[in-house]
Order: sequence, then structure tokens, then C-alpha cells
Amino acid sequence: MTLSVRPKCWPLLWTELDLPYGPQSTPMNHTPISRIFLSAGEVSGDFHGSFLAKRICESCPSTEVIGIGGERMKAAGVHILWDFIGLSSIGLIESLLPGIRIALKLRGLKVYLRTHPVNMVILIDNQGMNIPIARIARKLNIPVVYYFPPQVSVWGKWNARKLARMVDLIVCPFAKDAQIYKDAGGHAIYVGHPIKSIVRVDRSREKVTESLYISTPYIIGMFPGSRRQEIKRLFPVMLETAQRIHGKRLVTFLIPVSSNVFLPMLQRILLSYSRLNVVFVDQGDYNAYQLCDCAIVASGTVTLELALLKIPVLVTYKMNIVSYLLAKAFVRGKYIALPNILLEDELVPELIQWDLNPDTLYHMVERILDNPDISLEKQNQFDRLSLLLGEGDPVGQTVDAILLVLERDRD
Repeated sequence: MTLSVRPKCWPLLWTELDLPYGPQSTPMNHTPISRIFLSAGEVSGDFHGSFLAKRICESCPSTEVIGIGGERMKAAGVHILWDFIGLSSIGLIESLLPGIRIALKLRGLKVYLRTHPVNMVILIDNQGMNIPIARIARKLNIPVVYYFPPQVSVWGKWNARKLARMVDLIVCPFAKDAQIYKDAGGHAIYVGHPIKSIVRVDRSREKVTESLYISTPYIIGMFPGSRRQEIKRLFPVMLETAQRIHGKRLVTFLIPVSSNVFLPMLQRILLSYSRLNVVFVDQGDYNAYQLCDCAIVASGTVTLELALLKIPVLVTYKMNIVSYLLAKAFVRGKYIALPNILLEDELVPELIQWDLNPDTLYHMVERILDNPDISLEKQNQFDRLSLLLGEGDPVGQTVDAILLVLERDRD
């Protein structure tokens, strides 16, 4: 049931949240042992949040999981109060307008958490939205767990001490970050990156090619990102490059859709490139990913996914000039692609800001297609990257740690 009565002081806020009951209504009849609020404000968080929520519910079937997320978390059984996926952004200038909407919605969220108590708040990635939520939870004495916290080994240690003070448990996919948070006084654990256990191929190339009706000798992946600004800035450059490649080779371009929210935008931009052979697939369709002879991608988790599949990748990124200069000032290290950051070496080429243009991108793709064999050195780097992502069951370890925090809070 959605809320019908709006609190006078929060116009337009409550009706935009699909609340199971409002601040003046009676709670549902059943009383779960635990109510967990899960916050994931962008596509990658929604992706990882779905696996986490599913495992929490499997471990504790009486747990009710509610929160901020998207299609995947909803499919995993999370009651979505607010789908924020379409508003996610990166960079100072790009975040201004979405930031205003977030700030307004968080005021409504604060009221909701006061009137409908939860046993825990779990935050996933997206520090711009989730750090304010951590503050709200701390003031309400709600235990907070941060899964995929800010990558302080890249962005600098200045954020670590602040986060350590407001979060009960910090669950890190990377060992360096866990150590920095520990040194800052935080209760941090390293579990490894779950993507290693998620990336699986269980169908042959031949069967996948046939099911997608692909008959061209070359297949190139284009991953334009999971934020509107990324798609707007990167996809046209990718398509200009694709048009040049199409003029020389018989090629199909495979485009994973990170969220259905972005499909109309992708289709609208594609209207000017109607001669290209394009196949849309779902994000995370690794059976389809394996077909790629190479991939042009927006920097993000997909670089790790493709590296685990040993697919040659060209990493791209472009943002507002002010945001770019600020990022340059704050980001430590020389790389932005996760494989390069972890290896401290260039496994995948990066084309950033002014270096990104169709001409350069075209020549780099052609070089890969003309020399498809991966060198022994690259093979060793791929193998080393896999080791750096950790072993075991990161999601299971995370759930175990979450349950320990819940038990401690009950005691």
C-alpha cells in the first residue's frame, strides 16, 4: 500500500517513496526478527546489493530487507522505497542537480527511519549519498555497515577517519583499503571482491552466437557506462569509432544495458548510426561478453569483469572540465581503471579526457583486431589480477559479519 497522507512539512517527498506504510499508519501485522535498510544509489551498487540481499534472506528467512536500489535488488526480494539509479552521477558539477534532489529525499528518509525503526543500515558504494545516510543512522543509534566503502587507497586517506567514526563495520573488497581504515581506527575487514565468484560462462560461444543471431566474423563490445553523464559523453565517441570500424570490417557491436532506465537514451543516440549492426544484451550476461574480440568501456567494475574473461579492453572516461581538474587534484596514483590500480601497471590502456577521440580509439581497436593473440606477459598479468581479487566467498563472509553485528546489537 502506498502512502496517501503526506506530512505537511515534506511536500512531494513521501509520495515519491513507495512506502509500505506511512508515518501515521499502523505497521504490518507480521513482525520480522530483523529489518535491514539497504542503500545502493547506482547500478553497480544495485548489482552487488542484489547478491547480498539474497544471501541475507537465505541465512535469515525472517529478515525483511527494504531500501534504496533498482531492478536487481527488487528482483532479489528487497522492498524498494526509492529507485535512485537514474539520478546517479560522478563529478562536482555533474552532481549538483541530482545532489539537490538527494538532499530533499534524505530529509524524508530521516522521518521514515524515525517512524519505522530498522535494526541495521547497510550502505553500498556511492559515498555522495551514503555518507549522509550514515550520519542519519548514527544520530538514530542504528548500527551501520559499509559494503564497498570509498576506495581510500585511490581517493586519499582524508576520508578514512571520518568514516571510521560513524560506521560500525567496514567491509572492503580490496586489502589496501581495509588496512587504511584499520589504521584510521575503523573496524574494517577484507573479504575480497565478489565479482570473481559472479563472473561465470556456462554456454559455448557457438550457442550464444546463434541465440543472438550474430553472423559477423568480428564482435566488439561497447560499454558506455551506468550514469546519464557517462552515456552522454562517451557513447557518441564510441559510435563514431564504431562507424569507422564498420566501414572496414564485418562487425557486430554488442551493447550491454546497465539498466532499463537508460535504454531509451541509448536508442535515441543510436538513431544517427542506423547502419551499424547492434545487439543489446543485459548487463552481467557473461555468456554474451565472452564473444567480444575486444571491448571499449567506461571505467568501472566492468573492467574487472572483462579482465577475468581475458578480453582486451580499452578504458575511456570524460567529464566536465572543472570536475576533471578537481579529480586530478584529489586522486592518488596514475591510473583510473581498477585492473591497472590493483596491478600498479597498465594491463588495459586508458583514454581519458583530451586523449579520448574517435581517431585514437579507432587505431587502438584496429591494432587489437589485427593482433588478437594475448602475449605471455599479459596472460601472467590477468592471472595475477585474479589472485589480487581474493579467494573464497566474499558475499558469504560479508553476511556472516553482518549477522555478528546484529547479534552484538541485540545483546
